[in-house]
Amino acid sequence: MNKGVKISIVDDNKIFREGLRFFIENNTDWKILHEVSSGTEFVDLDIKDFPDVVLMDINMPGRNGLESTFDFMVKHVRFDIKVIALTMYLDDFHIKSFINAGISGCILKRDVYNQLSEAVDTVLNRGVYFKTFINNK
Repeated sequence: MNKGVKISIVDDNKIFREGLRFFIENNTDWKILHEVSSGTEFVDLDIKDFPDVVLMDINMPGRNGLESTFDFMVKHVRFDIKVIALTMYLDDFHIKSFINAGISGCILKRDVYNQLSEAVDTVLNRGVYFKTFINNK
């Protein structure tokens, strides 16, 4: 497992966000830099310390996770930031949309606690993580 990974969490569901924070704080040595409830809030952050990985909810009101990822990546193109989508979707259309937006991986929300460490390690070391989708074909 990668040590000292800097994480940002973007999800409009407060209970899910708090659960994810609790899981990360109690099962890893990662540092949570940002925890926000909307894509707009995340894109508009005045970031001083950039995350290694952003855990991005896809289905949010207003600016969704795809738009937020694209806008964030354009704004901070000089940084090698990986984005992992947190979603409920399981189809090729969404995978293509994720990749086009600059997303490096995807975890179904139901699998996040089982796959998070592997997903983060994979996107930081080898590129992309779409295991759930590949295994369900």
